Parts: sequence; structure tokens; C-alpha cells
Amino acid sequence: MIKSILRATRIEFSFMKERKWSMLFFFIVPSLIMVLFAKIFLQPIDWGQYQSLNLTFYDLYGAGILTLVMVFVTVQFVILRIVGERAPYGTLDRDLLAIPEVPMYIGKLITNFVFVFLQCLLLFFVVTRLFPLRNYGDPSIIFLILMLVSLFGLALGLAISIFSKSKEQATQFVPFIVLLLFISGGFMTGINYPSTIQPIIDNSPLMLANMSLKMTMLDGVSFGEILTKIYVLLFWNIGLILVGLIGFKMRGKK
Repeated sequence: MIKSILRATRIEFSFMKERKWSMLFFFIVPSLIMVLFAKIFLQPIDWGQYQSLNLTFYDLYGAGILTLVMVFVTVQFVILRIVGERAPYGTLDRDLLAIPEVPMYIGKLITNFVFVFLQCLLLFFVVTRLFPLRNYGDPSIIFLILMLVSLFGLALGLAISIFSKSKEQATQFVPFIVLLLFISGGFMTGINYPSTIQPIIDNSPLMLANMSLKMTMLDGVSFGEILTKIYVLLFWNIGLILVGLIGFKMRGKK
């Protein structure tokens, strides 16, 4: 199993090296968006309770932009990694390579997660040093949430790629899912959701990440106060990874 995972990891890494310019684009996009957002929305808020806090629009909405950008970019990054390898699109034949489905999936997840880890490091530097967001909490919590959101995006993108029947279908899913995550992510303030779906909204991945970041940065809460949200977000990640793993294995048997 270990040898198969290492082999799958090397194959995925080789593929990534061949796409170096595309990789560079995906690597800098989240940070570039945050820089542009900071440049445009650094003006102070002069209304409501935020006026006395001396917050800028960048401070207030930065957490939401962080989570939304990371999910969108990571999903887009891996959306074709599996469906693109199926005939008649791709040339990779797992039978010839003698790599089972489970190690192949784990190899893809590990390799892309390493890339996303570096991507999060750059983004973390941008929002804490280059164009710092207002933060009264522990900066390490920001990085942890960024990593969990990125892992969710990777797992979601791989799952979509596994269950899609074609490249076109996979790419069509992305805007629909991102829009759904946006609606349920707490980005639109002042909206009262129906009581029947409020528990679902409260436990949606981007809502959990968005609220955790806001509570940490603007309210200065400790890690223990958002631990439940972190656990639920981690549960989403584990669940999506297992769904993708099972789906990949089942499709390999067909």
C-alpha cells in the first residue's frame, strides 16, 4: 500500500511539474485577489456599530472573502484531475501502472494538499503581514481554518471529478456548488433564514469557517470557544474524503 501511494504521489507530482505555468497561476490567485480586495476596500466604515471600532470594509468582509476564494480556487484546481484521466480524455491507465484506486486517490490528495499548504502559507503572509486584516485573536487559528477550508475544497473538487461523467459536466458543477456555498456561507448580512433550514445553514462548511474567522479576528475569542465549529468542519472534510474514496473505488470496479 505504502509503495503504491508513493508511486501515485510521484506520478501526480510529475503531472504538476508539467503544468508549471498553470500551477503558478493557481498558486498566486488567492493572494492576488486579497491584495486587490485590500487595495479597493481599505476605506473605513462610517455607519452603525462598526464606526466606533474603526474597521475598514477589508476588515469586516475579509474572513468571508478568504474562505470563498480558497474553496473556489482549490475546487477549480483539482476538478479535472480524475475525470480528465478517463478515456477518451486521458492517457493514464491505472491497470498498466498497477496502482489500485485507493492509493491513487490518496496520492492525488496528498500531493495537491502539499501544494495547497504552500498556497495557504503565502496567503497567510498576505493577510497577516503584507495587508494585515484586523485580528484580535491567535494568528495560528487563521492558518488552521485556511487549511481546513482548503482541504474541504480539495476533497469537494476530487469528489466532483470522480462522480462526473465528462469534463464538461464537472466544470458545470463548479459555479452551481460555489453559489450554493456562498448562499449558505453567511456572506449576506441581515438575512433571516427559515427556521427549518437554519440548523443546516449554521453547520454548512463555509458558514463554520466564516464565523470562526470572524469570531477569532474581530472578537478575539480563544481556540476553545470555536472548537465545536472546528470539529464540525473537520467532520465535513473526513466525510467528503471518504465519499470520494468510496466513489473512486466503486468506479474502478466498473
